Amino acid sequence: MIGSLGSGIYSGENGAIVYSDIPDGKSKLLIADIPIDSRNTKAKCLSTPFKKTIPIESTLKVSTEYKAMDMNLEGFALFKLSNQSDSLNVCNNGLCCQLNYSVESKQTLEHESYWFMVANRTGYGLNQKHYPICEEVCGIARCDSDSHSTCHTFPIKTNETIFESINISAKFSTKYLYPSVTTNDLQLVPIDKWNYRNDRHIGSEVRLDFNGYNEPIIAFGLYGRCYDRDPTYKQ
Repeated sequence: MIGSLGSGIYSGENGAIVYSDIPDGKSKLLIADIPIDSRNTKAKCLSTPFKKTIPIESTLKVSTEYKAMDMNLEGFALFKLSNQSDSLNVCNNGLCCQLNYSVESKQTLEHESYWFMVANRTGYGLNQKHYPICEEVCGIARCDSDSHSTCHTFPIKTNETIFESINISAKFSTKYLYPSVTTNDLQLVPIDKWNYRNDRHIGSEVRLDFNGYNEPIIAFGLYGRCYDRDPTYKQ
């Protein structure tokens, strides 16, 4: 594994049991016990399952100053967060997203820029260039800019910005939605620190929010895959 992360063992709505969180360029073997049925409410009450990460020695030397680069943001509506607290409603190609947020200090947003991102598009996805897909996105993320683009690279650390609260809501055309809340090194924020509400009926309001998490947030949002609108989809 060189500069990659996210591979792991997951248990449905219970979240990650063990995963590769810090992109340190080292290969790892991940081991964990998982419940037979992650939908079983009793499974959620079990004691912490066994998990183990075994580093695999490698002679490769790689940089540890990672950024998520070459992200395809064509078709995205992007709005920079500049106020200490604000409420925004952004529509893009029929998808409307509502954002409410507050940060501890407005000054931190001047040094670490965060953007509200909304997309409803069919094309080449966020980080791939070969297979056209349909996706609906509603979220915020920290990104760096250059002279040619609004969001050029996505750093994986933040030193200053603390969000006191974030709430995102939208009505998606797909029921296949994936919430994501990450902190420094793109580690997953524990699922008991945020709330996700989705009754899985297409066109109903989906909400993602949290309050009082006193750690940096790198990205916070909802990613939808509208599989039936993929260009190669056949029913």
